[in-house]
Amino acid sequence: MMAEITRDELEAVLSTLASKGVPVRSYKPDFLRRRTLLRMAATKSKNAIEYIALLKRSPTEVRAFYDNISINVSEFFRDPPVWEGVAKAVRERVQEKLSSCLSPSLRIWSAGCSCGEEPYTIAIAVTEALRGTGISPSVASIYATDIDKDALSKAAKGVYTKEALKNVPEKLRGRYFEEADVDGERRYSVLGDIRGMVRFRQHNLVSDPPMLFFDMVFCRNLLIYFSQEIQRSVISKFSAALHKGGFLVLGMNEMIMFEDTGFEAYDPRNRIYRKALF
Repeated sequence: MMAEITRDELEAVLSTLASKGVPVRSYKPDFLRRRTLLRMAATKSKNAIEYIALLKRSPTEVRAFYDNISINVSEFFRDPPVWEGVAKAVRERVQEKLSSCLSPSLRIWSAGCSCGEEPYTIAIAVTEALRGTGISPSVASIYATDIDKDALSKAAKGVYTKEALKNVPEKLRGRYFEEADVDGERRYSVLGDIRGMVRFRQHNLVSDPPMLFFDMVFCRNLLIYFSQEIQRSVISKFSAALHKGGFLVLGMNEMIMFEDTGFEAYDPRNRIYRKALF
């Protein structure tokens, strides 16, 4: 039977974690409670007092908790219909720039990029969207950030299992991935042209200032774990990061619920928003 935990006990756990440098205060209490109970069960801690003692003496468990709240679960082309909307937004943004006699270059930020599936998907989606237009996909620079160094290290390698590619159409799999056996298991490596479009760096979305001058920002399936106060702060950062007319793409279970954000619904079904032009 899984141990229980009171509000005061949870607060004591979170205070201990915060003292060890784990950024827990931005997450929703219910999410943190579930994660704490999972770690208590995994470590066979009988109660919160025993678990707090473990945290105080074990840097390994502190790291395990941190990994447990870093949501490093993703896949290529997650929610396939979204990427049709993204392709439309990409073409529209490029055309607007050309019509204004500007370079068609695109700066794109993938925030909370986990192990790299999303930014590489963006690179493929941009390449496909520009296919046949005469515009090289190299106009796109994708900056992929996450708080987790280990996830970023894995992302930079660009090697994935077949399960991660389950939503990738066969023609795209053949076009953008190299298949090989690694230690007796089938693996798929992202090809060099796509990898070259993506740059990875560590960034704390909550505490670090936003990067700037972007045409598109992707932050999918991360805001749902944040408190409303942090959600509002992060959306404000995205507004600051985007040029006027730039696009913000959220997860399918996320919406902009706050007034005066400066965003308008562009493709509400696919959770694509646009920063107001004026």
